[in-house]
Amino acid sequence: TPVLKGEALANLGFEQSHQQIATILENCETTENMETTLLRPDGEKVSLLMSTVPLFDKEQQVIGLICTLRDITELKQAEAARTQLRETRLLTQHMDEVQEAERRHLARELHDELGQCLTAIKTDAVLIRNRTEQTEPRVFNSAQAIIDTASHIYDVVHNMITRLRPSPLDDLGLVPTLQQAITSWQEREPGIQFDIQVSGRLDNLNEMMNMTVFRVVQEAITNAVRHADATQIHVLVKTQKSSDSELENLIIEIRDDGKGMVVKDLHSDVDFGLLGMRERAQSLGGEFQLISEPGHGVKISVIIPLRTDRLL
Repeated sequence: TPVLKGEALANLGFEQSHQQIATILENCETTENMETTLLRPDGEKVSLLMSTVPLFDKEQQVIGLICTLRDITELKQAEAARTQLRETRLLTQHMDEVQEAERRHLARELHDELGQCLTAIKTDAVLIRNRTEQTEPRVFNSAQAIIDTASHIYDVVHNMITRLRPSPLDDLGLVPTLQQAITSWQEREPGIQFDIQVSGRLDNLNEMMNMTVFRVVQEAITNAVRHADATQIHVLVKTQKSSDSELENLIIEIRDDGKGMVVKDLHSDVDFGLLGMRERAQSLGGEFQLISEPGHGVKISVIIPLRTDRLL
């Protein structure tokens, strides 16, 4: 460290293991890679690895001590940053799991409570309508209005339930759920050609992986429909052997032929949809890649290693 050049070793302001270091220097002891810190004259704290070895003369008498100090401040800072990133991703994964559990609970409550109430209201309104069709036109019209309103609310609730938690995921599995979602998008957006390609072993993924696939596809299609002005959106979901191990990777790709974009840092653009997809992938040890340029569409690629704990 240039700021410390010329300073006597004994005068350095060691903050850690001060007494132990003093003993080593006094007795010319051998030590290897002992971690310590000191406060530089400019007030900055420095992390060091200290190694010492005695210096002998021809008669093998100790005449001094050779000491090396290696600055590991940047290494320690990088290690702390990696630890913080790992903890943040574990927290993100936990929050995703909690959020999905809450969505599942809300979807069940909406289906069981509100859905049953709407069905009861509609049933009573149908009885009233049928009994007043010939005798009381005004009551008949009011009953029909109640039926129409209940049907509309039921459709709204059904769409909310689907957005919160796709029920086919529990009943049918991942692939039928994705196919049903693509069909639903096609009905809502007839001007866009949707297609989906699936391959590999996709029927043995656990709950978290199924929801990750569904949410990534859902968010990517939503972005493409809203912003891309695309005429074609292609979805690929498959499992494939990793090139450098016996494990498989889960691969998700969503491509469109829209207007494209200039790829910038996701944080600078504060695109929470893209950030959410990236964090989902990285919290599972995967990779997220966005490839695009103006006029050439967007390709989103997610690769997640399939460990045994991510399978049923």
